[in-house]
Amino acid sequence: MPVNVNNKFDLNMEPKRQDRWEMSIAGVTSHIIKTTKRPSFSNEEYAIDYINTKRYYKGKTTWNTLDITLVEVINPSAAAEIWSWFLLHHDPESGVEGYKGEYTKDITLTLLGPDGSELEKWTLKNAWVTSADFGGLDYTNGTQIEVTATLRFDYATFETVAIVL
Repeated sequence: MPVNVNNKFDLNMEPKRQDRWEMSIAGVTSHIIKTTKRPSFSNEEYAIDYINTKRYYKGKTTWNTLDITLVEVINPSAAAEIWSWFLLHHDPESGVEGYKGEYTKDITLTLLGPDGSELEKWTLKNAWVTSADFGGLDYTNGTQIEVTATLRFDYATFETVAIVL
C-alpha cells in the first residue's frame, strides 16, 4: 500500500529559523549583533576499570565559549561598545583589573516565531569578553566592517514556550 505523504506532513509544524532571534547584552545595541549561536556544552568523562571492562561516568560540565559578530556602524559603534565592556575587565593605561561582579553580564538570547512571539529563551550567566577582533581594513574592499567577540560564561539556562497552532 502506497504511503500518502500529504497525510504525514503537519501544516502546523513551523520550523524555528536562523534569522528570527534577538540577543540582549547590557551596554551593547542589540540590532547590530549580526551572528551568534545557541549555547553548547561538553561533559568530561571518567572510567572505572572493573575486571576486564570499563564503566563510564559523567565528570565536570564545561559550557563552551560563544562567538558574536557585530556590524560596525558610525553610531552606535560596535567597537566602542565592546571596548567599554573590556574596560570593566582591564584598564590598559593603569593596569587595574575589574572584579567579576563588575565585568560580567547576563545575556539573553531569544528565538522568535513568525509573529514575533518568544519561542525559547537562553540566559547566559556571568558572561565576559575573552577576546575581541575589531575588524580588518582594506582599500580594495567596500563592504562593512565587522567586530567579533568571544564570550565566556559560567552556565546557561533554557526556557521554552509551548505554542499551540
